[in-house]
Amino acid sequence: MLQKINQFSFSDAEIFIKLRKESLKNSGEFLMTYEDEEQNFTAKGYVEGGYLRNYYFIVFENKVVGYLKFAQQWNTFQGKHNYIIGPIYISEKFRNRGIAFIALSEMEEIIQTQNSSKYLTLHLQVSEKNLAAINLYKKLGYSISGTVPKYIHTKEGEFIGILCFYKILGKYL
Repeated sequence: MLQKINQFSFSDAEIFIKLRKESLKNSGEFLMTYEDEEQNFTAKGYVEGGYLRNYYFIVFENKVVGYLKFAQQWNTFQGKHNYIIGPIYISEKFRNRGIAFIALSEMEEIIQTQNSSKYLTLHLQVSEKNLAAINLYKKLGYSISGTVPKYIHTKEGEFIGILCFYKILGKYL
């Protein structure tokens, strides 16, 4: 289901741009987007800037229906490996089919396979108004580690908070 995006492929970049524009259009209730800035991105810019590094397409029934990014961010002196997850996007017409659940589960398997004997912590953030995502993360075993009030500025001029989630994989050494 997850397919690594070829960060040097113009065709992959074009598919990503289409999905990214769709996600920005559909995210209006959750965040203010910088449309002028986003509209200026081109396949060439994404490829040359290395922007697609660590992105994966989410494929369902042989169609690219979304994307997911995860990357190792830092290691602690105690041997913990921390990953940041996001953004995650599923095209609106493919939602409520369990695709995000499967994609995130598969992402966790990839991370565990790459780090089989290590203590891993996964981190992600979500708008406090994105109830579908909040419920998904809880269903997958993520716990809330904190909140940041008034973090996101919406198009309507409102400030809303985000919830910070984490999940521990593996065993502490």
